[in-house]
Amino acid sequence: MNESNAWKTVESFLDDRALGYSGGISSPNLAFTHGSRLSPHLAWGTISLRSVFHALDRRIYEIKKSETPTGWLRSLRAFQSRLYWRDHFIQRLEAFPELEVRTLNPAFDKIEYEESDEFLEAWVKGVTGFPMVDACMRCLAETGFLNFRMRAMVVSFACFGLHLSWRKIHQPLANLFLDYEPGIHLSQLQMQAGVIGFNTLRVYSPTKQFMDQDPNGYFVKNWVPELADRSVAEIAKTENMKVKGYASTIVSLSDRSKQMKDRIYTIRKSIEGKKATQQTLKDHGSKKTPSRKKRR
Repeated sequence: MNESNAWKTVESFLDDRALGYSGGISSPNLAFTHGSRLSPHLAWGTISLRSVFHALDRRIYEIKKSETPTGWLRSLRAFQSRLYWRDHFIQRLEAFPELEVRTLNPAFDKIEYEESDEFLEAWVKGVTGFPMVDACMRCLAETGFLNFRMRAMVVSFACFGLHLSWRKIHQPLANLFLDYEPGIHLSQLQMQAGVIGFNTLRVYSPTKQFMDQDPNGYFVKNWVPELADRSVAEIAKTENMKVKGYASTIVSLSDRSKQMKDRIYTIRKSIEGKKATQQTLKDHGSKKTPSRKKRR
């Protein structure tokens, strides 16, 4: 990984691959191509963020002057937004260096977790019995890469389904990500664990993500060869049905997710929780003001 490779990645993205960025980055299959793949270079410093912005601005200018399809601008603007958010999260760590050991929102600092080493090992190795989760963790271990939506899903599964805290899974994930950037990953861990307070609480269903993002089963069958000969319908049912040769589900996901959501919502609805969340939003929320429609 060097500067020359970084610029080749920038050029291939802005000249070709970025057209499928908007929408494509949600798919674990398409993200390998349509994602920028610049995060490792930015994390390791083989290219600067300012250089990427300059190249992006130049490409947007070219697109506006040409008769190129409007899909280009939509995707490039979406990528531009991600770059802005990247700096926001890195700045958050600078403003709150305790982010590795404390929740950004103090109201959620003492939530009880099970912290099972057995569950942690099964999750890291990709043998939980939930095909989409296992495929993602095995892919991450092999390639060092996973698209954003799938990162959110595996963290959600660990925290809500396995009752592992964001602190417990932080280091194992850091060891796997080729593009590990503390400010970004710690913020995302806490956000997906539901302990920030002012973000929408999202608990991902691995089965729904499989059906939505891997409807033909290419991703799961590639990374979980035990299911290579199974139909999409059979793979979708593994949460409730034992499949010979493949790990059994290690938890009842819906029940355990509800338990953790109840704990979080109890804090969210409390007077102390609301006060802490308002202060956290004031101190660490995005300061970007809503855009106003131009007056005639």
